[in-house]
Amino acid sequence: MNNIVIMLIAQIVVLLSLPIIRRLFNFYLDDQIKSKRLTLGVFFTSNVGFSVIVLIIFLISYFKGNTDSMVSSFLLFESNKLFVDIGFRISLIQVLFYFSLNVLTSIVGYNIVTNHNNWNINFIDKISIFTLMTIMFIFSPNLFQLILFMLVIDVLFLDFISSSPRKTESGRNDSFLHGFLSIIISNILLLISVALLVRRTKSFDFHDISNSIQYHLFIYKPYFKILLFLVFIAIFAKISLIPFHNGVKIK
Repeated sequence: MNNIVIMLIAQIVVLLSLPIIRRLFNFYLDDQIKSKRLTLGVFFTSNVGFSVIVLIIFLISYFKGNTDSMVSSFLLFESNKLFVDIGFRISLIQVLFYFSLNVLTSIVGYNIVTNHNNWNINFIDKISIFTLMTIMFIFSPNLFQLILFMLVIDVLFLDFISSSPRKTESGRNDSFLHGFLSIIISNILLLISVALLVRRTKSFDFHDISNSIQYHLFIYKPYFKILLFLVFIAIFAKISLIPFHNGVKIK
């Protein structure tokens, strides 16, 4: 197994264990502030530490001439010759994106927990699970895993803004309501477009999908235009562009 994959699995294990570690600190320590700082320290140190190690291992391999992407996955199930697997696809862009997002998430999480007392201590649990899901999303080796963890990340995002202390004078959290609408619209359209795409390509593999789009899907021009239209509308809804620009307004 590749060293980077081993590091990613180790990081995932730590992130999954963090809610248990937090509860152990709370059980053995009477000082809740100290427990909070220790838990946050474990999250920040492990998250940044693994990110740096993965980046260093990849750069050493990259400068030795190993520039090809690497895929490590295992089969979940097979249905009608449609293979569904889960794992990691390692490439330069993905490692750099992973490193940048992990460090940013660690800094933002540390700042929120230490400087905003109105955030619940469970926020550390939520951000650790969010980080885990982004790792699986970034290193997705196929479309199935990409869409699956994108949906989970959206659910976590909604949970995050629902627990936000920012509410209107009436007590409503409008950012949650607007965000929920945008995410529901975008994900429904994305799932429809993915279903249409897989129906023609008969595969979740990025390479197979790329070949099908390049050599086969151009035959079905109206079909492909409808698919692209749905994808673009879904993206507009996801990032709250017109006509969804009021979707995630945070007051």
